[in-house]
Amino acid sequence: MNKSAKTNRWPCLIITLGSLFLVFSFWSAYQAATRSSAVTDRNYYSHGLKYNRSLVEQKAAEGMGWSLNAVIAGQRLEIRLSDRDGKPVAGCRGETQLLNVSRLNSLRLNLEEAEPGLYVARLGENLLGEISARLELSRDGARISRRLQLNL
Repeated sequence: MNKSAKTNRWPCLIITLGSLFLVFSFWSAYQAATRSSAVTDRNYYSHGLKYNRSLVEQKAAEGMGWSLNAVIAGQRLEIRLSDRDGKPVAGCRGETQLLNVSRLNSLRLNLEEAEPGLYVARLGENLLGEISARLELSRDGARISRRLQLNL
């Protein structure tokens, strides 16, 4: 009687799994080396460090009932900031960051107080189209922040 020898399949299975692991590892390394980063905020680390403080500042502004109204007048961005009684909020510091402006990644503009509660930023003559912006105003530990879509 001829008994056929049982073939051991484990070495073949281990070699196949090892090969698949190596192929996947090289593919992952290639993807990591050739793809660009999905991080769009260059200051993500410092923003993360200030997250809790920023959250407290935003809650303080909400507690004061601050509201803002943004208007574009010619080449000026005008922000009216008022409290819950409709009175102007004066003495704030602010800036707006224009995102994805043509070849530039972003453009920061300081807001100047033209009159109590009215904050103004001059926009460049060459800005046209839809521009995303982030607006921040702060005073005495309270901060209000908004995202805007500007149509110039």
